[in-house]
Amino acid sequence: MTTEPMGTPGRFWYKQSPHNSRRYGATSQTFTALTYAYTLGRDPWFAKVALALYRQTGPGIRSISWYPQGLAQVASVITPAEVTLESEMLTVAPDAPGVLKIAVRNTTDEPLAATAECNPPPPFTATPADRAIVPPGQTAELSVKVRTNDKMGRADVRVRVVLMRGRDALRIDKLACTLTAVPRIVRLLVPVSAAVLTAPMVLDRKQQPPAAHTPRGAGFAAKPRPSDGVSGGTATFAFDVPASGRYRLQTEVYWLDGAGNSFYIQVDGEAEKLLGNSGEYKKWIWIDAGTVDFTAGKHRVRIRTREDGALLRAVRFDNTPR
Repeated sequence: MTTEPMGTPGRFWYKQSPHNSRRYGATSQTFTALTYAYTLGRDPWFAKVALALYRQTGPGIRSISWYPQGLAQVASVITPAEVTLESEMLTVAPDAPGVLKIAVRNTTDEPLAATAECNPPPPFTATPADRAIVPPGQTAELSVKVRTNDKMGRADVRVRVVLMRGRDALRIDKLACTLTAVPRIVRLLVPVSAAVLTAPMVLDRKQQPPAAHTPRGAGFAAKPRPSDGVSGGTATFAFDVPASGRYRLQTEVYWLDGAGNSFYIQVDGEAEKLLGNSGEYKKWIWIDAGTVDFTAGKHRVRIRTREDGALLRAVRFDNTPR
């Protein structure tokens, strides 16, 4: 059994036990299970997650004895090229076309030609990608442009990618994607300087732009605050959503270390959820907080301290979930 509770594909709770362990990362022990599950069931999800996990590991992990056998199980996915769709969802509006981006990494010792196209139903239209020549060991990006003339619509489509060597078609991939049409693309960004803070969370104006955090005191203990909805400081963001729809929610954060890389998040008074426990340390990054269905009008997001020292700079929303 494999689980992906949140974040980047290929990142797992250690032994699927978040309440007993705070480790959350590219757990190499799941690699064999994922690759053999692909061989036995041919579900592309297993190969996709296995390769995402593989990219997050270094030579020390890749030298483990079971990795070559695991890679053999997904060899057909990465030979003669590894083909990856940037996002399995694309949202467009009449005045805002979108692009399906496909990365093609040549894993052979000869150049490959790659093309990509999509034939969506109305109200969508698509322009095929320009033909690309991919040198050995290199990666090329193909772009299929998608447009709509309607304010509403949804379609599950396949992006057809053809790999050729000379006149020979080596492989044809059909990548699944969901297209959604909306009246307009909405993007909102709310800085933490506009939020209402409660102690012990404070606004650090030495950071530019300002950032909020709960400082680590003299008695700091590397232990998360409980999920009681009460303890720890909070930052509450109030904002107006101009159009109803499904929105992607993200937060801009700075993780100090493994004991300062998470918050709790609450949307419109619903139950709190864990935010973070993944991502790089000591740099500003955007963390996905899932999707939420907003009606047009006023809404509120509250972020509460879970681990002292983690910094928060902004939240943003858009109706182009990925």
